[in-house]
Amino acid sequence: MQLDTFYNIERLYLINIFYKTIKAVDTCREIQDEYRHMYKKILLLVLLAALSSASNAEPGLWLATDYNYQFSDNWSVRGDNQWRSWDLEKTDFNTLLLRNSIVLRDRLGFGYAFLNRGDFGESDKVRTEHRTFQDFYFGTQQLWSVTAKHRLRSEQRWVDGEFSTRYRWKFAIDYKDWFAYNELFLTSDWFNQNRTKVGYHVTEHISVAGQFINSERNSTQLVLTWTF
Repeated sequence: MQLDTFYNIERLYLINIFYKTIKAVDTCREIQDEYRHMYKKILLLVLLAALSSASNAEPGLWLATDYNYQFSDNWSVRGDNQWRSWDLEKTDFNTLLLRNSIVLRDRLGFGYAFLNRGDFGESDKVRTEHRTFQDFYFGTQQLWSVTAKHRLRSEQRWVDGEFSTRYRWKFAIDYKDWFAYNELFLTSDWFNQNRTKVGYHVTEHISVAGQFINSERNSTQLVLTWTF
């Protein structure tokens, strides 16, 4: 069995154990409500550490802000800004991302993103990227307490002056205070990367998540997000 295949099986096994443990915490009557959320946060951090071990990679840190502002019946603006590091100590710069879009009727989005990206390790090289993109939102589907969302994104990328295109399909679900998504990235070379994230809304505006990226260099991240 190839090593990457082994790691993928191990990750699925860990996520399955995590899900069953969370269900047990939710149904255990002996756990007081004020401690229930704390236990879930601890379990999420344990999952991140376990996925990091399964990916054979050091965990990175992503700090993000998200916003969604409706300024008329048909139009809204959305954006996310991220500071990414290859390590939790924030000593190895990964990416600065500034991304904003305007959205029509919660269906069609048109946006622009600016990125500065650093290489992994001791290299100080930084690449600059300008990106335009178009989003198509499929709306939401509700099944009991679970909400599902789909989004397609087409990107036109200029990295240090070189042009390329990329396509992304994101499937996301929300369950009470929990959320998860999987996003597939495709280019002219077919597979580019895949991102899987599992997270928890600590408050109305703050969330914490563990993320795994399957690409040429597999990596895991702790993602802290402030939404306003």
